[in-house]
Amino acid sequence: MRIRSFDPELCSVVAGWVSTHQEMLHLAPATGYPLTAAKVAAWKKPDGHVFQLTTVDDPGLLGYAELNPLQNDPTQYWLGHVIVKPDQRGRGLGERFVRGLVKIGFELLGAHRISLIVFCDNPTAARCYERVGFSAVRNEQHSFGGKGPKHKVLRMEIERPAG
Repeated sequence: MRIRSFDPELCSVVAGWVSTHQEMLHLAPATGYPLTAAKVAAWKKPDGHVFQLTTVDDPGLLGYAELNPLQNDPTQYWLGHVIVKPDQRGRGLGERFVRGLVKIGFELLGAHRISLIVFCDNPTAARCYERVGFSAVRNEQHSFGGKGPKHKVLRMEIERPAG
């Protein structure tokens, strides 16, 4: 497994991985369906870090995610838009990807805490984050994009190990 900076030429590949409104809601609740390459490209924050997952022997794209520093605390990062290629899901690849991203956040970016939200109706993702070491902080309700219904989400965090 290899995690490296995302190649923006692959935005259309990532966009092709989302085929339902529900998948879109779980991945990017403030982004309207359908997902397009332009929308994926627009996710990048000026000070953020975008990553792709490949294997050492195959450069084909297997995953996409971002680590973005929070404006009010640059030692705290937000893990977002985590997605694994559909035909690779259910094999533990997402867990290995997130584990690698956490390591990058702590060791290379200097994060002291990494946070995320996961939809309460997405227990598979929540279990993945728990296996990596994320802990539930609180339940929240959010309406995304400043409109629409409120959704139940779970805020999760992982702290940099002491030492």
